[in-house]
Amino acid sequence: MFVLSRVVYEPSERPFYCSFVLNGVQPFNKRHRWLRSTTLTNIESDASGDKRPDATLTKLTQLSYGPSLGFGEAKVAQPTANNNDLCHDLLRLGIFCKEAIDTHHWNACLTFQIHGFTIVFYLMRLRHDGIYTMYEIAKVLFPRSLEELSSFISLKNLRSLAQVSESFWRLCKSVPASEIDVMISNSRPTHPCFYNLIDSSKNKGRTCALRFEQ
Repeated sequence: MFVLSRVVYEPSERPFYCSFVLNGVQPFNKRHRWLRSTTLTNIESDASGDKRPDATLTKLTQLSYGPSLGFGEAKVAQPTANNNDLCHDLLRLGIFCKEAIDTHHWNACLTFQIHGFTIVFYLMRLRHDGIYTMYEIAKVLFPRSLEELSSFISLKNLRSLAQVSESFWRLCKSVPASEIDVMISNSRPTHPCFYNLIDSSKNKGRTCALRFEQ
């Protein structure tokens, strides 16, 4: 549901991606793939056992949820972008995708990161010996109100969303049985203490290689 005029506040994380973004990507719900919040049900965690994504793209078989085909993280926008938290979320998404690929032998894994009303889609694949590639495939700015809806319905945005949908349905599936052995030999285990390698100190003056501004 859209408000008539642009809101002067940012919604909290969970209501934002549950009520707005989930409704905006309903085409993913076809063919028994569902986008759901991990706060509603038990979701697989990463190798550390205590890290969970904000949302997952999950295969639904009858009444049972299957393995995750994608993951999502959401952060509300702030006057100054918190690059530390955003980079940490992106790193978490990469680890979630890697472990899903290793565990379920996916050809690719889709992930998305929400910052305010901006959503960036990434795709991860294991293409070489021990090399996992995660690349951006689309970036879309969702409208904040009905006043901005006309600017959202553009050829550029429609092409971006169509590219995400096409990539998901074409690539996010199991590799052929004949390629599983090669994929297992190319995979590498995740460092058990990966998050401990991150420096706990923060420095606003440190240059960030990624841009998270709106």
